[in-house]
Amino acid sequence: MANNTNSSWEHCFFITDFEFNKLSNTITSVLNCVSAPVALFGNLGVLLAFCLSRRLRTPSNLLLAGLAFSDMLTGFIVQPLDIANALQENLYGETSCSLYMSFELSTWLLLMSSFLTLTAISCERFAALTLHLRYQQMFTMKRAAMALIMIWLISLSLNVIRLLLLESLFWCITLTTVSICLVLILLTNYVLIKAVQRHRKLIRSHQVVQRNKTPRSRDAAVIYVFAAVLICYIPDFVVIIHTLITGGTDLTKFVANIAESVTFLTSSINPAIYCWRIEEIRREIARLLGIRESHPSFKNLGSRSSRHDEGAINGSAWSNRTENTTVNYSTTPKELIIDTRC
Repeated sequence: MANNTNSSWEHCFFITDFEFNKLSNTITSVLNCVSAPVALFGNLGVLLAFCLSRRLRTPSNLLLAGLAFSDMLTGFIVQPLDIANALQENLYGETSCSLYMSFELSTWLLLMSSFLTLTAISCERFAALTLHLRYQQMFTMKRAAMALIMIWLISLSLNVIRLLLLESLFWCITLTTVSICLVLILLTNYVLIKAVQRHRKLIRSHQVVQRNKTPRSRDAAVIYVFAAVLICYIPDFVVIIHTLITGGTDLTKFVANIAESVTFLTSSINPAIYCWRIEEIRREIARLLGIRESHPSFKNLGSRSSRHDEGAINGSAWSNRTENTTVNYSTTPKELIIDTRC
């Protein structure tokens, strides 16, 4: 499996090694060609649903829209650039510095913004679970917007540091930031999963009938999104650490090319999770597409989501400690009706 190297120039900012492999380029191009349109139009649908529906304009959904925006740009900019690089390398044996740098910088910008936004979403769901009455006072649209602005400023700053050829500083800050975010996401999602299990027990023991499934569905959506990100990001993260420690081998570079494209798959998976788990988003996108609720596919998706919603949670779904949770007892002693609106 022979590698080819671009020898038309020696240095391009912080990039000095341009070895590539035709087989890995072909594999990544196929992956990107399939997933890029899904990422672009799927996340565009989520953004349109958020912009056109006033019911979706909440701080929690604003953070989801921020993640959808990053994912949409991944399908619109990063993946086409990756395809263009692969085609140039396979056809001409080299790629241009400007094209490669555009891909490299946009990749890190959007991957970092996506990961930081997912961290913010996980922390927001954790706050909804633990803060109870203070949640709606602390998490406003303005603060959610400020969080997204800070996320993009941090991501842009990292790219500026790399352009200044401060490679060691870039990797130090990046790996530290990713490690902290990963710990936060793991801890918050662990709490959410434990709460899901607790809520399932409540449902089974008291035959809970839920009137409003959206908050619990959103919590479950965050868990599923994190699972998808974890599965898709781990290979690339392991390859990066291995390369920084050992300098990399031909096999490492071959795997790195594919692993990097696998991380882009989350941009295609996330909108599917939103539509599957969050009823309000699913209904709004169906309305935009002209699909009626009576349509068989809509009914099937809704019924499957409803069955899974029993395992999801809202911050105070099972607790009557908040003002937004009311528990009414019906004529059947063991049947509880829980209504949540936070």
